[in-house]
Amino acid sequence: MTGAPSAEKVGRARRSITVLLVVVATVALFTVGVAGQDPVIRWIALAVAGAAATPSLVLAKKRGNLAGWYVLTTGVMVLRLLTGK
Repeated sequence: MTGAPSAEKVGRARRSITVLLVVVATVALFTVGVAGQDPVIRWIALAVAGAAATPSLVLAKKRGNLAGWYVLTTGVMVLRLLTGK
């Protein structure tokens, strides 16, 4: 007889999924900031970043820390776009 998963397993799975989504969103945002990148790739990467960041913020227990990470990552992306590096 299988019961419901323990709270510890659910918490571990939630953290793992959140980390995976954060990594995907971060890499996608950094892809947007690559100099000389094709605009189509930038738009796709931006859509992937949004699609990964939204559920990661929903799943995160400390949303403020994660929101700060995304603000910093977006700042790096914008800086790279403006400097062309």
